[in-house]
Amino acid sequence: MSNVIKGKHNFLFLAGNKDAVIKQHTGKRLLNERQTNKWAKVIQERQRYFDQSNIKYYLQIIPDKHPVYSQFLPDDCILAKTRNIDLFLESVSPILLHRMNYPLDIIITGSAQHQVYFKWDSHWTDRGAYLAYLDLMKMIKHDYPELSILKSPTFKPGKFQGDLARMAEIDIEEPTDFFNQTTSIDISFDNKVKNTGRIISFANPAAKNNLTIMVFGSSSSLFTLKFLNQDFTKVIFYWSGNFDYSAIEHYKPDLIINQIRERHLIRPADDLVGLNTTEMAFVKSFLDIGEAISPIPFNTKSILENCFAKVGNKSNQAYKKYLKTLAEKLKLENIYDYSIKIDRNRFSYRTIHFMVKTRTLANQIYAGTLISRLNKIARSK
Repeated sequence: MSNVIKGKHNFLFLAGNKDAVIKQHTGKRLLNERQTNKWAKVIQERQRYFDQSNIKYYLQIIPDKHPVYSQFLPDDCILAKTRNIDLFLESVSPILLHRMNYPLDIIITGSAQHQVYFKWDSHWTDRGAYLAYLDLMKMIKHDYPELSILKSPTFKPGKFQGDLARMAEIDIEEPTDFFNQTTSIDISFDNKVKNTGRIISFANPAAKNNLTIMVFGSSSSLFTLKFLNQDFTKVIFYWSGNFDYSAIEHYKPDLIINQIRERHLIRPADDLVGLNTTEMAFVKSFLDIGEAISPIPFNTKSILENCFAKVGNKSNQAYKKYLKTLAEKLKLENIYDYSIKIDRNRFSYRTIHFMVKTRTLANQIYAGTLISRLNKIARSK
């Protein structure tokens, strides 16, 4: 199946990428019991941690374009009565109660007046993101009633080239409305890592509160951040589906916002063996920008060991090529080869981490020169 399909009125939809989006929405690829249980376990462990840390945790599932503009799908793409969002909510809702939402209804209602998702892109527009922001802030105000909400924002016309158009090799831009930001927002940090692994820190001196929030999300969250930045003193964005608890402990935010794109529900998060944002940035960009991958000081040796221990996990397959390149640069190909051959079904992550650490410590090249090599790379950037 092509990654892009053409719908009615020239709408383009994401179709057959690694998430098999069309199969998800037509009910041909549904979450199984193991996956729903894994989601429930992850969310429960997160909620337990945040309860103990006195941090409020909010979860928002970002609707796919398909249920928002289902009337423009091809005739042979009929949405299933039960979709993965239904199975996910059934599994997770009892854990988060009023701190989780899926803003499909408000977005569909808004689509009668404005373009809420791009015709030739997979993301929502600024107007669609604003509606989701309103639904998100309505949820947050249950715990922070004093919070102000951005009302009657202004928008300005512009043009946007969509990802689906590029994937379909169509050189075209579509008109859209961009949020007309009038408040001065400072960007105190941006590692500019492409996609996963990106970290951005915003500050709004004019905010009417002293709250710090962390947002764990993806590309769609970049649209929502435009509005969240108007409300909070400090907003820190980590692009990953897995939580970076060392960063959370460093920033000690008042609240966490976790945005998950609906099509990503097929891949449950894994905060233990999945690479976190800093680790993603490390394997992808340490050779290019060194320690500038993170605003928080980190131990390069420890992160490297974590990445070696995790890379063989199925959820981290996209990062193998980056870690292999880094290992070659550090003359640690033997450690990389050893790591990916470990039987993940036989050993727990903690056991694998110990095995990798022992192996690397025993490696004469590693013990003698790795730290200096890592430091040399960091200093050269």
